[in-house]
Amino acid sequence: VSALHINHQLQAAARDMADQSRLACNRLGVPLTQVSVDVDAGKSLENEARKARYRAFEQHLGPGDCLLMAHHADDQAETVLFRLVRGTGVRGLAGMPQSRPLGAGRLCRPLLGMPRSEIEGLARQWALQWFDDPTNEETGYDRNYLRHQVLVPLTHRWPGVIGSIGRASRQCDEASQLTARLAALQRRDIED
Repeated sequence: VSALHINHQLQAAARDMADQSRLACNRLGVPLTQVSVDVDAGKSLENEARKARYRAFEQHLGPGDCLLMAHHADDQAETVLFRLVRGTGVRGLAGMPQSRPLGAGRLCRPLLGMPRSEIEGLARQWALQWFDDPTNEETGYDRNYLRHQVLVPLTHRWPGVIGSIGRASRQCDEASQLTARLAALQRRDIED
């Protein structure tokens, strides 16, 4: 087990987050690699930061490596809503996959089915320390807007909405995979 911290160099708290990562890994005896990436502001700072982060992940994953991400059910709901607003199809509404190939290794999201509140409850129960990215509160970013201005009221009105969106995304994933398999069969029939 080792850890990889990506520093996007986009905010004043970047150094604090890197230091927190280093301290946590030292306490746990986990080797840490810290990587700084350059982010092109481009059309969407959020999207460009994601691209830079995933390029760094790919460069550090070797054959057989599995990168564990802490995405949870609330993150999945944000992803699905964001893609819905952008007008995506069934494949996009499937949201983030539980796992997928990435570089020479694999990306896995073992917490994707758990709501953030449950993870926070366990972290408190186990007396874990964590560091919240201060930009997560800035609603000028699209995902943060969805998180604070859309999902919060939806959750107040329909407490099970995070789980419902998760189920819908899994159903879209199944439909997308089935469509791909049927297309492959039809292609095979045509080519034979």
